[in-house]
Amino acid sequence: MRILVIHHVRNHENSSIYSSNNYSQASNTIYGAQEMDTWAGIRLLCEENEVWRLEISANHQTFQFIDNLGKVFHSGKFKLVASRISLSYLTKFFKYFDPSITQFADENLKTEVSALVSRSSIDLIWSDTQFYAPIIDGTIPSVIRSVNFEPAHVLAEDSGFFKFVKFFLKLLGERKANSSVSLVPISPRDSSRYKFIGLKSVEVLPLRQLSYLTSEAKSQVPNSDYFVVMGSSFEVRHNRRNLDYCLNKLAPALYEKDPAIKILIFGTRLPANIQVPVNVQIVGFSEEYQDFLLNSLGVVVPYHGGAGMQSKVFEPLTLGVPVVANPKSIAGYPFEKDVHYLDASTISEYIDRMVELKGDAALRKYLSENARDTAGILFSHESFSQKTNQVLKVTAANL
Repeated sequence: MRILVIHHVRNHENSSIYSSNNYSQASNTIYGAQEMDTWAGIRLLCEENEVWRLEISANHQTFQFIDNLGKVFHSGKFKLVASRISLSYLTKFFKYFDPSITQFADENLKTEVSALVSRSSIDLIWSDTQFYAPIIDGTIPSVIRSVNFEPAHVLAEDSGFFKFVKFFLKLLGERKANSSVSLVPISPRDSSRYKFIGLKSVEVLPLRQLSYLTSEAKSQVPNSDYFVVMGSSFEVRHNRRNLDYCLNKLAPALYEKDPAIKILIFGTRLPANIQVPVNVQIVGFSEEYQDFLLNSLGVVVPYHGGAGMQSKVFEPLTLGVPVVANPKSIAGYPFEKDVHYLDASTISEYIDRMVELKGDAALRKYLSENARDTAGILFSHESFSQKTNQVLKVTAANL
């Protein structure tokens, strides 16, 4: 089957990485959990199919068509559709209701995509976000991979009264974007949310890069004095909120309870002039992040979680690293508190759990083994491959 994958990139400099199975190289080359999920998904699709790609950089408003051999055979520019009170914009907006989707309703880009899809004899389109719904050619089978149920994301991320207006518009946008495609959400929780608004998902596909970590699961429980907090990019609101929670509330209270425990914070684009408590070390970006994880007392997911793709939760669980997190962060997967991870929702609960893990090597080993075993089944390559092939089979049959 010849598949066109439409996906986001920050820029086009790292296009060659999508032809490689090297996880370490990919994680140090491309940006963030969503692009890593796309990379791993493309590697899965390539196993039994001929995969072409349409890279879209919203930052630069450029695109590239890349064939199955990694050769760029067409590139160009497009215009993001800017929000404004005009008949042209409102016509596009009322087709999708969501400004994030409407911004990609550029007619010239859609025309180019349709022409190239026809000329290249594409059998199926796989879009790695619902935002690209306006440029999907509706004449061939199509898949939308949703990494966020946008209405819930708005409630978690936005503030003020208007977030409820945006929530309602996002609901309408999800229905418009996903009503005539095979819908593939990222978690059981998101699958239930889509079902609630009348959309049925074909399969649930977790973070696909997790399959590369199952073989790296830790085999011993080291003695160290630190926990890890991962924030990815701190420009993202929920990551910045978690950083503030950690620096201003969690770390000071932890120091009062056990000043020997350290917190190592990883991530990029840290805000300037932050006040760092004495028991916190800001590491930033590190290519040795996985080694830090494997040698830690555990991973702490601050605040209530629930926004984002939850890679900061499922990567350590897959590696067998103890996790302290709010149950909302588990996103509906069958990881049980006190069996696979330790739950916490208040400052005192987080601190008690961290102190407990530090002093109990047997508990760390118990959680590590249980999480590793369960993740090894849920996130195995075989499971991802089976689910991906099922999505393709159902999509092709429903043309």
